[in-house]
Amino acid sequence: MAAARSLGRHRLEVSIADTSPLAQSFYSKYCINRFRTPPPGQSPINYIKTLRALLQNRQHDVLLPIGWEASYYVSKYIDALTPYVEIPIVNYRTMSIAANKDLTMSYAENVGVTTPKTYFPKTSEDIEGLVQEQEFPYVVKGSTDSGAVSYANDLQELKTSFEKLKQTRPIIQEYIEGYGCGYFALYDHGKCVAEFMHKRIREFPPTGGPSVVARSYFSPALRKQGRRLLDNLRWHGVAMVEFKKDIKDGKYKLMEVNPKFWGSLELAIASGVDFPYLAYKLAKGESIPPQTNYRKDVVFRWPFPGDFLNALSTHTFSRFISSFGDSRIHDDILLSDIGPLPLQLIITINNIRKKMRR
Repeated sequence: MAAARSLGRHRLEVSIADTSPLAQSFYSKYCINRFRTPPPGQSPINYIKTLRALLQNRQHDVLLPIGWEASYYVSKYIDALTPYVEIPIVNYRTMSIAANKDLTMSYAENVGVTTPKTYFPKTSEDIEGLVQEQEFPYVVKGSTDSGAVSYANDLQELKTSFEKLKQTRPIIQEYIEGYGCGYFALYDHGKCVAEFMHKRIREFPPTGGPSVVARSYFSPALRKQGRRLLDNLRWHGVAMVEFKKDIKDGKYKLMEVNPKFWGSLELAIASGVDFPYLAYKLAKGESIPPQTNYRKDVVFRWPFPGDFLNALSTHTFSRFISSFGDSRIHDDILLSDIGPLPLQLIITINNIRKKMRR
């Protein structure tokens, strides 16, 4: 939705392809054409064939993959699509490193990016010889996609979590106590042409999840870590490198790379870095002057369902309500593009129902 609004405001005609009829961007006034596709992860070949048929039948200049699966498989099968459209995305070899947490962590350690202490067990029997009892809790993460995450407070929980995720090549990491932050960038074949940084204020789930309120900020140390990774990868296109700032030693420690557009994209746009439009210009071969300056301390929140569910979990409804009257806080509810709001409210209600049933 953020990308559709960005491109539409620049008077570009935007087509949206999604697997669900309930995609929020379908209901934006900036969506000119709506197309359905098979889920990329379930049937990558059919997904690419569907995209190719759409591009053959209707002229488009640029394709911007948004989600993880779309980005991954468009990169993998890019040769089937580039005869019909320009795509600003990194090559598949590099995409594979960034899109799989086990490969990401190994690569990051090799190029000097600070990471949490990470273990790569092959079986649950390997775990006892790897981890240290005094270092609990540990975090278990699936390597692929956005990856399921679980927390373990003892050895048995650790083995159980590992077994549940064993189909996704799980890794085990020390738990980093601190706040989440991100380095976001657009690269042109190894050269950074635009960057942005944010700090998470609230998340859902509150124990760790996507941002529901975030603030733009700048840190030379965060930039150094983010650029070191993306420079060494010779990145192309957009990427979000997620870190946590460890309150114990003050260091930024790598959590993952999102080789795609990110959920808090609207904060970057509100702060002055219009990544979707810049990616479009990159794909079209237009010159992009380096954009490293942006407004700091801009606060953006996503009320429905994110911040509402956070308020439900933390019993902070007064804060949730008062935020609507705070002119310093931006959000994604636009009276000029109100179409997505009813769907956001329906999604919120369905989330509450699921939580109540559990």
